[in-house]
Amino acid sequence: FPFVPPIPGRNRPGVFVYRTIEDLEAMLKYAKENNVKSAAVIGGGLLGLEAAKAVADMNATSHIIEFAPILMCRQIDQGGHNALVTKIEDMGLKVHCGARTESFVGTDGTTDDESDAPVAALRFSNEDWDD
Repeated sequence: FPFVPPIPGRNRPGVFVYRTIEDLEAMLKYAKENNVKSAAVIGGGLLGLEAAKAVADMNATSHIIEFAPILMCRQIDQGGHNALVTKIEDMGLKVHCGARTESFVGTDGTTDDESDAPVAALRFSNEDWDD
């Protein structure tokens, strides 16, 4: 099984891992059945970027949430990051680096894993941002 960080609310409907074609099919089904307009992908590595593009291909606004200060921090430097972000944003995706995911918030306003309320929001910190 893929590693999923212990983020409160991670077991809610609408939170997915993205590793297999079955994962993608589940995301597509959920997005269609729930009229998803926006989604966040946690992680700005290669797999996260691929997942973010899949979200955009579903005609949803795609947000990449990355803890590190740059995307693909193990593969590229700041210059590579700058070029990559330009390309990604040109495709309509949103990039948020330096962001720590704190919880998935359900439509019922809770962040616990006992609720079956679908995820409605992602709570994250952004200590280095101006806004």
